[in-house]
Formats: sequence, C-alpha cells, structure tokens
Amino acid sequence: MFPTQICRGDRGCYRDTPDSEPLCDVGPAEVGDACEAKGARCDADGKSVIACSATSRHYVLQKYCKGPKGCFQFSALASAELERKKDHCLIDHLACDVSVGDVGEPCGGAPVWGRPCMEGDHCPKGTTRTGDSYSYDDWKFCSTDGKQELGCKNGTIVALRSCSTCTVTWEDQEVHYHVACKPEDPWSQGGGAVSVYPREPG
Repeated sequence: MFPTQICRGDRGCYRDTPDSEPLCDVGPAEVGDACEAKGARCDADGKSVIACSATSRHYVLQKYCKGPKGCFQFSALASAELERKKDHCLIDHLACDVSVGDVGEPCGGAPVWGRPCMEGDHCPKGTTRTGDSYSYDDWKFCSTDGKQELGCKNGTIVALRSCSTCTVTWEDQEVHYHVACKPEDPWSQGGGAVSVYPREPG
C-alpha cells in the first residue's frame, strides 16, 4: 500500500471529529512528492524553488537558492513597497535569493539558464535572458564561503577578487541586493536581483 498524500504540516494526518474523513495538513513539499497545482513553492527546507511538472505530476527542482534568504515570499512591508512602485506583477510571486553562488554556475534565473537574448526578447543591452529574469554582466555575488566577490559573464558566474568578508544587503522591496567585498565598503560593488516564480495558489 502506498500513501496518497504526505502530510508534513504541523497537524499531520488528522480528523476534525472522531467520525469525520481523515484530512491532510500537506505542509511543505519536497522534490518527488505528488502534486496537482500549477505554480511554484518553496521546498521543505526553504532553500529551493520547486514546481509541479505537468507531465509527471510530481514536484521538480526549479532553482537552488543559495543566498541567506533562501526561497521566500515577499514580506508585507516589501509588498507595500512593490505596490507603491507599481511592481504589482511581483507581489504574487515567490522569490529566490541568488546573491550567493559558485564559480561556473549559471548567474541568472530559471528555467533556461543563460540562454542568449533572442529576437523578440526585448533584452536590455548587456543582459542575458534567463526565462523569468535577466542576468546582467555587471551583477555581483558572494561565494558560498564568503571569501570571494563573484561576477556574471555571458550568463556564467566568474571569480572577480578575494574578500576579507563578502556581505549582502537588501533594499526594502526585497527584489534587489547589494554586494560588498569589505564590510567598510558597503554599496560600492554592485549587486543583482532575485529570481521570481509565479506562486502556487493557496
């Protein structure tokens, strides 16, 4: 016998009354779980974006989110700031913190990492189209060990220089981040933006 649902939520598999049908507090999902809904969600550990495959009807990995914020929903404060700036399209999306990475990895969003700009993409000059976001060649990242400042070249993360401590700070709307190679040198080294994904309903 195989389970029809995995109930990882706080209530697990439960009944409202002793005689009622069993209910499932689904909670966070993981890659490989059965699914029905369209859109993306954060995985159980909050470090990846996963989405329901239309063909397999199971969750598949969309993007690792190596930055400290991981996979997240915009806060009420950030949503209000996005509303004020008329960025309505992002409010119902999940965000993936891509401020941290490793040399050789794609430096844009997903699912088509690093695809060159094609006719009709309307890519800004100096960018690489990446499915749901743009990666600029001057974007910056911190290495996972915090010892290097990294950059983006032709859609791929490259090493720029060694750091005493590479740090990341965020703007209020939680869309753009700034990278500093030295704590005493904030805001001076550029940054980048989160990857965004249409959020699963519910």
